[in-house]
This record gives sequence, structure tokens and C-alpha cells, in this order.
Amino acid sequence: MPAVPATAAVNGLVAQRSAIDAVCPPELQVKPEMPLKAKDEAGDEWLVSASITIRNSVVADVKILSGPKVFHDSVRKAIRQYRCKADAGEVVVTQVLRFKLQ
Repeated sequence: MPAVPATAAVNGLVAQRSAIDAVCPPELQVKPEMPLKAKDEAGDEWLVSASITIRNSVVADVKILSGPKVFHDSVRKAIRQYRCKADAGEVVVTQVLRFKLQ
């Protein structure tokens, strides 16, 4: 997996660059919504890690690996909407999303 470059904040969400960017370009990735209940979580910044299976350019499966449960549905819903490059095979990548209150 390539090194993870710096992050950039967009509407309260900071997405780290990862191997998924090579398969699903960042401009075709849907940003997860900040759950209203996030303000009830301790802290002001949270990481959610997900394993994403992409089959024939479609997100076939999303498994949350770590992170506060309050973010899981939002992350799954957004990732399932990713548009990926045409590919004849199957790719499994991990993406880490950082949520941050601003």
C-alpha cells in the first residue's frame, strides 16, 4: 500500500488518501455525512477504518474494521455510492476516514 499523504478537511470530514484512490478516484467518492449523534461521543475527532471489496468496478462489500459505532452506517452508505474505474477483477482495499468537528 502506498504511503498516506497529508489529509484535507471537507465539510467536517477529513479523508486520508489511500490505495482506494487508485481504484475509485477521490472526485467519485461520496463523503459520509457527520451523524448528529457524533456530538455525544467523547472527543472531537474520530477514525473509522473500512475494508472495501470492489468487483467489476462496483463496491460489492463494506466491512467496518474499527471506529465508533455511531459512524458505521454513514460510512457504509457513502462507500456503497463510490464510483470506481472499470476493472475485470476483484480488489480489496482499506480506507480510513477521519471525522472531525469543526
